[in-house]
Amino acid sequence: MAAFDGPAVAAEPDAAAADAVGFSATAPSSGPIIKTDRGYMIAYEATIPGTDATFEMIPIPGGKFKLGSPEGEADREDSEGPQVEVEIAPFWMGKYEVTWTEYERYMDTYKPFKDLEGMRNVLAFDEKTLSIPEEKAETRDRLKPLFDKARADESVLEKLDAQDRLQVATLLLFAKQRDVLKAQLPKAEYAILAEQLGQKQELNDVDAVTAPTKLYSPDQTYLDVDDKRQPAVTMSHFAARQYTKWLSKLSGDMYRLPTEAEWEYACRAGTTTAYHFGDDPKKLDDYAWHYENSDDRSHVVGEKKPNPWGLYDMHGNAGEWVLDQLGAEHYAGLAEKSKDKPIDAWQAVRWPDQLEQRVVRGGGWDSDPDRCRSAARAGSEDEDWKALDPNRPLSPWWYTEDAARAVGMRLVRPLTAPPKEELKKCWDADVEEVIDDTTHRIKVNQRGAVEIVGPQMPALVRQIESISKELEVLREKYGVGDDEDDDE
Repeated sequence: MAAFDGPAVAAEPDAAAADAVGFSATAPSSGPIIKTDRGYMIAYEATIPGTDATFEMIPIPGGKFKLGSPEGEADREDSEGPQVEVEIAPFWMGKYEVTWTEYERYMDTYKPFKDLEGMRNVLAFDEKTLSIPEEKAETRDRLKPLFDKARADESVLEKLDAQDRLQVATLLLFAKQRDVLKAQLPKAEYAILAEQLGQKQELNDVDAVTAPTKLYSPDQTYLDVDDKRQPAVTMSHFAARQYTKWLSKLSGDMYRLPTEAEWEYACRAGTTTAYHFGDDPKKLDDYAWHYENSDDRSHVVGEKKPNPWGLYDMHGNAGEWVLDQLGAEHYAGLAEKSKDKPIDAWQAVRWPDQLEQRVVRGGGWDSDPDRCRSAARAGSEDEDWKALDPNRPLSPWWYTEDAARAVGMRLVRPLTAPPKEELKKCWDADVEEVIDDTTHRIKVNQRGAVEIVGPQMPALVRQIESISKELEVLREKYGVGDDEDDDE
């Protein structure tokens, strides 16, 4: 792909700043190049910290374009207009859609997050009250002497009836595990774990990320998925944004979903036609997996031709979440607001204020060719997409059926991260329904988890795994197993 220059910048590239990921102090001889005062933005491959999963990012030059479709475009819908000129700052975008190889590393956080939750519960265990509340004082008073005897002499357990033995063994397990944690956590080798256990976890805290529960219906979600390089799908808009937050906190670089304007700008790659390759849908097979050629399934990313800026599967394969909510009159409002001047892409975002109708762009493997056009827009339908979910409240992380099996995501990394007060809008639960459902699922149903995430996470996971081995030995000794979380 030919190199291109970004918008003119007054200062020369800063060699020191160019040490950052995605920057070069000197212009590479090939590949996309965007000159900035921080160095040359270049394409890069990054590894998700603590894993062997990698992803590739392509620099996208800043510029201006007309958002939406012209009135004469075939199969145009009213919500695609009127066209409005938008100004875009340079950014990086995922070369491919996020794959299962990448997204499952985020799903893997569930176990260590739950292990941390369990350790906090163990540390909070009170031998004097057995952590049994006052309203159950009768049970506490009956079990306390049995526990005290077993604490002094474990052979007492064998003399108890089955019900008492299980209850006392469980209490004894908590006490013994607490002994282990109290003995081990002061050691230097568990310093990160000790610090993490002392932190309060709250949904939507600046550094807190929720871990999604298991997929509820693997046979449905993974239907015809035989290669983890296929795009990850069926995650909710909330889960997609939490993934970008998790990756950002883990890597130290700011990732998010694209704005709707950024997505269309990158898809068009300087073109003004219905598709980035022209207006003829008969050529779509060369660039996209869609309803007529996909065999009712997604495909490994990057098998079709890229657009002029080196981005693959912008049309088809998986529809892609953007930050915006669908508004039928939004473009008209932008046109009025702009007063014939380009509007900044960040100012053009229609921030969501309701659960449904979050925008999906690009069309998926189940989409007709016209729904894969560069300007085509679709809105989410959470209630319908969760119709088979048996959970109450419904999962905040997963959908269960079509059309969500063809909805995924693609990463964006802005050249300049938004101010802190804007980050929550990119990453966190944004309507009361999502906040309430997520809180209920975590705190009441004990499904899902929330933890502070930072660059220390890989080391933290190793410490969790190490100390969990000792706790597991005790669990096996007392015959008390963890309750496995049901699939979502």
